[in-house]
Amino acid sequence: MSKPPAHVEPDAASIFAVPDAATSPPSSAPSSATAEPSAVPAASVPAPSATAEPSADPSAPARPAASTPGGRGPTTPTTPTTPTTPTTKPSAAPVGPGAFSPSVARAKLDAANGVLVICKRAGGPSGRGSAAVTFAPAGHVSAVTLTVPFVGTPVGACVTGQFLRVKVPAFTGGPQPMAYTFTVPK
Repeated sequence: MSKPPAHVEPDAASIFAVPDAATSPPSSAPSSATAEPSAVPAASVPAPSATAEPSADPSAPARPAASTPGGRGPTTPTTPTTPTTPTTKPSAAPVGPGAFSPSVARAKLDAANGVLVICKRAGGPSGRGSAAVTFAPAGHVSAVTLTVPFVGTPVGACVTGQFLRVKVPAFTGGPQPMAYTFTVPK
């Protein structure tokens, strides 16, 4: 948009008017850029503001721009930010694609530990026990070694069978041994 010459004061109607060449008939009247200043004194015409929005009534005064708390000047509207995905607490060791995940393996063993009530036998050992569980790269448990008092007992054989059923996603690298504490309910 071109600025009017310095000696011409635009009036409110020419500031807010939007000419539409497709619907407006050609006019022989001089344009506001070449017309003489209006008879209205400049002091009575509201000055245009870069931060004010035009109102529906061109003769109405412009609304003041929003200001920041403490009156520090106009603010710029901001676009609301999209919420980010909540972050989770990182595991002890970062796990890349295809890497063995100890936290996933522990969760699967915990699930198996929850069904060890079926291993309880009259006169057999119960309570806490320790196992060394080895995961093969294909994701299955390849070995389970129990400690006393469960080793060599029918209860221990049942515990070993439950842990051998555990599967994790396949991973790269070699077999992964893991110490695990389990409980056979009393």
